[in-house]
Amino acid sequence: MIAQETIGQLQSISVGERLHLMEILLNSLRQDMKNMERKVQPGLGRFTVRTFNLGQEIHADRDIIYAERGF
Repeated sequence: MIAQETIGQLQSISVGERLHLMEILLNSLRQDMKNMERKVQPGLGRFTVRTFNLGQEIHADRDIIYAERGF
């Protein structure tokens, strides 16, 4: 956590120095975000489809379904 004394010192420095400090912080954040992206990306595995049977073939009539809902 940043101490209040440090915050006071940062508020008293020139605008140019504050902008330079912000650039340093942003570059640090960008680097950290790149490192996190590398860690988060899992290895792409093989995708397999499993078929299953629901018991019988179902035929749905949209007009009847929407009429029941009141549309």
